[in-house]
Amino acid sequence: MLIRIEVSFRKKFLERAKKEGILPHAEIKEKLDEFGEIQKLEIDQKCCKILLETEEKEKEVLQTLEESIAEMSPQKDEIHISIAKYEPLSEIQQEIESLSGAAEFKELTRELVGIADRIKKMKLMKIYFAQNYLFAVNDGCGLSTYLKLLWCLLEALGLFEKGMGVTELKIEAPTSILDTAPLATCVNAIKNSKKGIVSIDISDWITHVTELRFKRLLRQINQWQDDYIFVFRVPFLERNILERVRKGLMDLMVVRQVSIVPFSQEDYKRYLDEQVCLYGFEMADDTWTVIDEKINEEKKDGYFYGFNTIQKIVNEVIYTKAKNCFLRDKDSKLIHAADIAEILPEQAGQFEKKGEEMLDELEGLEEVKKKVREIIALAENWKYCREHGKELEYPCMHMKFLGNPGTGKTSIARIVGKIFYEKGILKKGSFIEISGRELCGRYIGETAPKTMAVCRDAYGSVLFIDEAYALYQGEGEKNDYGKEALLTLMTEMENHRDNLIVIFAGYSEEIENMLEANPGMRDRIPHTVHFPNYSREELFSIFMKMVQKDFEYGKRFEAKAKSFFGKIPDKVYRDKKFGNVRMVRNLYERVWNNALTRQQFSTKKEWKVSEKDFEAAINDEEFRKYQE
Repeated sequence: MLIRIEVSFRKKFLERAKKEGILPHAEIKEKLDEFGEIQKLEIDQKCCKILLETEEKEKEVLQTLEESIAEMSPQKDEIHISIAKYEPLSEIQQEIESLSGAAEFKELTRELVGIADRIKKMKLMKIYFAQNYLFAVNDGCGLSTYLKLLWCLLEALGLFEKGMGVTELKIEAPTSILDTAPLATCVNAIKNSKKGIVSIDISDWITHVTELRFKRLLRQINQWQDDYIFVFRVPFLERNILERVRKGLMDLMVVRQVSIVPFSQEDYKRYLDEQVCLYGFEMADDTWTVIDEKINEEKKDGYFYGFNTIQKIVNEVIYTKAKNCFLRDKDSKLIHAADIAEILPEQAGQFEKKGEEMLDELEGLEEVKKKVREIIALAENWKYCREHGKELEYPCMHMKFLGNPGTGKTSIARIVGKIFYEKGILKKGSFIEISGRELCGRYIGETAPKTMAVCRDAYGSVLFIDEAYALYQGEGEKNDYGKEALLTLMTEMENHRDNLIVIFAGYSEEIENMLEANPGMRDRIPHTVHFPNYSREELFSIFMKMVQKDFEYGKRFEAKAKSFFGKIPDKVYRDKKFGNVRMVRNLYERVWNNALTRQQFSTKKEWKVSEKDFEAAINDEEFRKYQE
């Protein structure tokens, strides 16, 4: 018999137990080991959850636990015990209902629980196994979890025999219109799989489900319906496209559609908060700005694996906090922004400074700063009117940042979000950066949901779309998903104009061409900020500030650097691909790397760069073009 036991401790008991050297979790486990085998054990600071397999009755286990606890604490209100017979079905239902989102999946499981007894009573198992599913769920959004829970539920309901399980497969994309090898590989994999649920990822076959070669696969699958339930998986798509795929599968099979709406930033943050609490830590209010930035950074490269990535962030946050507690000789489990700012090394300083201060510190860009302050003033004046009883329509704040690479567009956009948040105009003030083509899906019907999900994450923040012109491929491109992304963006920019600032960034000519072909979009972007190239003198000054921050140097080093920047050829300097500050940063990194490499072979250790380190850097192929 399985017994479910939960023991919870009040804070004052835990504080006293720590002082007296009592280990309540360990003592409870030791007592329960005498009764049988512990099947499952979950421990956090305040609670201990145990699944115990034993031949004893619940009352006897409870009595022994109470006697043990009385020795640890004479005050009965400090420790609470609950014991009940383990009901697998009830436990699985609770786990499913506790999932974030997944409304259609929950609806399906409730239906299965409701009809299970009737299926068995009327001997309709063959009919039940003829039911199959089309799951529309994005990568990293829990497909494996849903499949496992579905299998556990069916097993607890007596609809699956023990020993069955879940197999996940993917049909690779065809190399030609005649290629059937991926389908044959899928068939062989099914033959070698365990009976139960077989999930088949058909994402690369969305446009091929009506073809004869795919119908042959469905005919073979149909022969195995007595032993398998098939779950076809595609990304989260538009409803009409999803319905088209389902109808393609329905020619030979009964297929039910289940859509899993992609998780929002808030869903991920709730999960992170829960996981941090399991380790006995607590997140202070000021940490969420750092966490937002960290999640956005993880999403930026296109490789975000949902809750798996969030768990990685949890591990990083807790380790960083524990390390800093050790270094500062403080024992605190309340996590503040300052404790974990180093998980974002490139942005750590921004959490300590005000946005206006960061704007002032930027080298050059005087006209840019002036324009940005005018835009901020517009929003402030609207806020002033609202606070004094004058209701004006919220002004459209979307912008386009035009200029060459490395001219400060990203830095200014990040600061804009911070200032708007500090002035109470944006609710979050986070900075979400994405390239234009990353808004586009890989499959028909994926682009609009993907773009909407990005915008949803950016509500209350700045959405910075770099190389935005990549969304427009020209009028001749009939199947270009960029147009679909632009149309979706236009809707979101209008419907959420008071809670979202979208900034389009890129080369002037290309951005203007995109807007010329999309006049509706142009009307929604009233603010233009031009970013000129930094002057040669400004580039030199930026370089020297980077050096001064970390290294010593001599006059000859400074003279060499000044000469280099002053002599950058006009042809290179005026090229629209000129790297500006990016080039400066790359050069600086090459210089200090040369210095540290040289010092490895020297007995004299010093944090100093020399003119030889600079010469070696500019003689590299990457920097030769910047010299006459």
